[in-house]
Amino acid sequence: MNKIYLIGFMGAGKTTIGQKLSEILKLSFIDVDQYIEKKYETDIPTIFKTYGEERFREYEMISLKELTKYAIVATGGGIVERKENIQLMKKGVTIYLYASLSEIKKRLKHETNRPLWNQTQKEVENLYERRHKMYEKCADIIVNTNGKSVNRVTERVKNILLHKYPKIEA
Repeated sequence: MNKIYLIGFMGAGKTTIGQKLSEILKLSFIDVDQYIEKKYETDIPTIFKTYGEERFREYEMISLKELTKYAIVATGGGIVERKENIQLMKKGVTIYLYASLSEIKKRLKHETNRPLWNQTQKEVENLYERRHKMYEKCADIIVNTNGKSVNRVTERVKNILLHKYPKIEA
């Protein structure tokens, strides 16, 4: 096992936990969304507005394939929307950072830069429910992040990984 994929809904803490885990385990880290913004020289809201979600999902799939040299990969919330992405992530260990919708709402209450968050409440709820099922289905490990500090979640993930996969390598 040489890849760790962090999945979960927007605001679940994938990037924050990934960075912290990278420091603790001394493994390389990349955030797919940040990679896309750098590669395509524009931010994600602009990609959505200019080209649409389908084009963004394409960029996401291409980027995931390109990021093979990184040990820890924080994915975008919609990475599970394409079967090809799930198949690729199955080559490593996929960790679902679970957060309830009420927890996500607290974390993102001032968020204005996420295209799929700025929909109607009903659309966000439907998206959350649909993706939650997809995350559960493709996850090797599920870690509940509700009400927990970054350090506590990171320690939990680290302990699970080291127990299940004692030979984690970059």
